[in-house]
Amino acid sequence: MNNYTAFGALKAIHARGVQVPQQVGLATFDQYPLAPYTSPPLTSLNIDTFELGVAAATMLMQRIHGMEHKCENRLMLPQLTIRESTRRKR
Repeated sequence: MNNYTAFGALKAIHARGVQVPQQVGLATFDQYPLAPYTSPPLTSLNIDTFELGVAAATMLMQRIHGMEHKCENRLMLPQLTIRESTRRKR
């Protein structure tokens, strides 16, 4: 889920008295703008969306200009930022 959805889920979880991360872990797909500032801070899986946009635009322009002849797959490595929303104390 995205950051805004995760923030809403976190609020609903707190409203029901469920403890994060002791009873449930919560992670989000993006980091900005809320993940580091929620209580507890949200674990997030981040992809460089600027790089993603550049790659998509490049592929689109190649297709428009007839330079691309086949389907292309690109792997964009995400970065996992682990925060307190998924850290269980032992």
